Amino acid sequence: MTEAGCDTRQRLLSRRWARDAAQFYRFDKGQGEDEIDLILDLPSQGGSQIAIEFKVGSNKRAEPGFLRACTQLGIDEQLVVHSGTEPFVDERIPRLDLRSALSRIAEMAA
Repeated sequence: MTEAGCDTRQRLLSRRWARDAAQFYRFDKGQGEDEIDLILDLPSQGGSQIAIEFKVGSNKRAEPGFLRACTQLGIDEQLVVHSGTEPFVDERIPRLDLRSALSRIAEMAA
């Protein structure tokens, strides 16, 4: 993960709803690395989870390893958080700027 991705992850984890509810996932089973940069548990939503992929640049999409990892873990809610300033929500996996991602996760965690 890049330095910008680490800073973004720290900002997400500083939120009240993220405390003691965060993890990551990485597994290499020979077809490439399956990885989720951040998994947030949402106890207020019956234990559902959000998988988050961090990207530098707003034009980047989730990698195949992210999608495989989400399938392996049964995580249906997925976001790409990018370094740009505009959200792109017209896709199966929304690509959100940090401000939009924080709002979306706060809504989901309520």
